Amino acid sequence: MENEKPCVVICNSSQTLVVRAIAALLEEYKVFHCLAEETQTRQNNLPKRADLVIRCAPSTYCPLPHNNCRYRCSKVPELFIAQTWLESEEAVRGAHLSGYIGPGCTPEQVAKAAKTLLEGGFYYHPGNTKQAAVGRLSKRQVEVLSLIGLGLTDQEIASKLGIEETTVRHHLQTLYDKLHIERRGEAAALAALGGLTRLGPHSELRYSTF
Repeated sequence: MENEKPCVVICNSSQTLVVRAIAALLEEYKVFHCLAEETQTRQNNLPKRADLVIRCAPSTYCPLPHNNCRYRCSKVPELFIAQTWLESEEAVRGAHLSGYIGPGCTPEQVAKAAKTLLEGGFYYHPGNTKQAAVGRLSKRQVEVLSLIGLGLTDQEIASKLGIEETTVRHHLQTLYDKLHIERRGEAAALAALGGLTRLGPHSELRYSTF
């Protein structure tokens, strides 16, 4: 129908307060919440298609809330709201996201981003943080960083990933450059803040990396 409200789906874990806040901001749209732990009955009550998907997580590298989301492969514009890390616009475009807002975003930024994406545009805003933006990480760099966050040594990481220790150290130096840090402890802290320590052996990354 010509005057039908756009359908927005918030697809994340059970962060009820976050979802309610976003839904209140987007009251002019039809807003639904897609949860990983929802029953099949609840899943059936979700719309068959969405005009916009919104996801909130510490970083874009967090494991997906659930791998069977019906909206993932439907080429629906996705707005990512980062809760901890700030990632560069280049990294966001490389992730094939339609929109991104960094930590500490305002209600106005969320509303503007949703409107821009629904109109077919791209939106990037760093939010309200003074931290440096993280450059795009490769799949291997994410794996190394997550294992550093779990407290593994270079030797243990090399053994687990089937690579040489010198290769691990090379990845670590690259991570220092992209994360704008100087020490291993900082890398471990950032891994935890970015949600990478939740990555299990069979976890699926938010998107394919290179």
